[in-house]
Amino acid sequence: MALLLFAQSAQPAISFKAASSAAASNAGISYRSTGALASANSGNLTARLPAAALGEMFLCQVSSRDNVAHGMPAGWTQAYSLSSSATLRASLFYKISAATETNPVITHPGGGRIVSRCTRFRGVDPSNPLDVAFAAQYAASSATVGSGSLSTLSSNDLLLFAAHLPANPNAPNSLGTPAGWTRPYYSRSTQNAIGLHYRAQAAPALVGPISAIASAPAENVGVLLALRAAA
Repeated sequence: MALLLFAQSAQPAISFKAASSAAASNAGISYRSTGALASANSGNLTARLPAAALGEMFLCQVSSRDNVAHGMPAGWTQAYSLSSSATLRASLFYKISAATETNPVITHPGGGRIVSRCTRFRGVDPSNPLDVAFAAQYAASSATVGSGSLSTLSSNDLLLFAAHLPANPNAPNSLGTPAGWTRPYYSRSTQNAIGLHYRAQAAPALVGPISAIASAPAENVGVLLALRAAA
């Protein structure tokens, strides 16, 4: 049954990339790159940031097979943190990149298996990066990962559809991509998996629900968000 939900050691500095050295971006918001998957059996986890240019936006998606809160260092903002059962905590954090960055430690005292993956986007409004409140949907056991619906307010938004899928003993091997969307990653680590999709939205509109089909039923939550483009 689906439930709608609305709104370690010191790390080396991440290399700074001047905007002119990166691939040219289109008007509005553009996806740039994704860091490596980070995972641990329990406890805190050091996320892995991709290299970024000053002013780009980092997004770090986190999922753990428990109900233990996720935390991030100062400078990071929580977009959502959802927990609909004792075996699923789903979070997303964001930060506008500074001249130098270090891999952030996600605080997660105890608990079960935790995974994280971080991406970067260019062209996001640094002062007001989220256009509207997120819209999420939870399923206790389903091969369909679905989101809620939202109405965007601004032109040239970038829509995000995030999927969190813990399972026991194993997370689904694969997750389909909704038509018209691009998926930077679907990453799994035994009892946990996360995936991210994005799509441009030129004009304000009602969007969703969005859904993707996994290779096997699993507890899951899907979250729909909209990033606002810089003026």
